[in-house]
Amino acid sequence: MEENRESFVFHRDWYEVIKKLPDELALKVFNSILSYAFDGVYNEDNETVDVVMSFIKPHIMRDREKWLLSKEKKNHSKYVKELKDPRWQKLRNEILERDKYTCQICGAKDTMLHVHHKYYKQGLKAWEYSSEALVTVCENCHEEIHKKQSV
Repeated sequence: MEENRESFVFHRDWYEVIKKLPDELALKVFNSILSYAFDGVYNEDNETVDVVMSFIKPHIMRDREKWLLSKEKKNHSKYVKELKDPRWQKLRNEILERDKYTCQICGAKDTMLHVHHKYYKQGLKAWEYSSEALVTVCENCHEEIHKKQSV
């Protein structure tokens, strides 16, 4: 798992099952849940714990995916807001002019043009990049760039 979490959802039905187990086994299950939820690590070598975890792990993964999506959505909306900032608009226009309002990949001119960040650095605002880090691309090429980056 790529990022450690500070919290996770512990479902009541898990508790209802775990409390029926002998204390030593319940502790192993509980520790396995915590280890898997927080660190993505599961390495218990016990058949009963394996059975219980086979039901719990998909829930943890589903909840983690929801958490990542909400985090991504929050970051994206923050980024979209940055793109409306006058400082970004000014820099964007400078890049479009520099590139003669032409996609630098396919040469398209009469289409929606984007200014693409060639890389991202954590903490930098959209307008804080050098002009060398920015390039004019058409909507289709921009989509292709991001498809390749997410692979």
